[in-house]
Amino acid sequence: MIPELRHDFNRRFTPAKYARFLAELDQRCGMHVAFRNSETPCFFPPQLIAKMARYGQELIQQLVANPAYHQLSDASIPAQFRVPNETPYPLFVQADFGVGPDGEPMLVEIQGFPSIYAFQPVVAQTYMDVYELEGLHYLLIGDYWGALRKAIVGDHDPENVILMEIEPEHQKTRPDFLMTEKYCGVKTVSVTDVHKRGNRLYHGETPIRRIYNRVIVDELQRKKIQPGFD
Repeated sequence: MIPELRHDFNRRFTPAKYARFLAELDQRCGMHVAFRNSETPCFFPPQLIAKMARYGQELIQQLVANPAYHQLSDASIPAQFRVPNETPYPLFVQADFGVGPDGEPMLVEIQGFPSIYAFQPVVAQTYMDVYELEGLHYLLIGDYWGALRKAIVGDHDPENVILMEIEPEHQKTRPDFLMTEKYCGVKTVSVTDVHKRGNRLYHGETPIRRIYNRVIVDELQRKKIQPGFD
């Protein structure tokens, strides 16, 4: 999207640099990253990024401020997955955009579910370091890690907060789990290792006060997993 940066990157690119990028990414994540990572980052002008952020905020606000949408949305959730005291908006929400031929952002989807929020800054910084991309930025706020920790941990002791997933050691997104553990101090726990005592949840002997939920209901149903709690 920024021709001079694109041309400079292409001119300096070599397969050896890409191999070094992948090796460095594995090292920083503490494991092999099994999913594909692009040979190149994208170079977007700040005006386009600002427009995407504004469009995302406006579109999300249209949904969360619309009682009719809430009613239809609630009705679409199967009864066994409805929970009490639901907040009027999701803690995590993201808007995915494509870019049209005229350079205008085009909405693909809005998702109220977290997605590799700890991995993305790591992969971006690895691009910066290995490919020597100086003077560029990849964050919209200054203290990204502080904001992520506040969202995930809140006011709790990180020892009592878990990232919950189905068989996390077998998920391709495990590098993100490890980075979440590193930067937020929370433990990754399989949903099958969470158990209930009275009206409290535990993993092992440790009480759980807050859950960073990464369990996808479709997978829970497909694998016929019955958690030890409602």
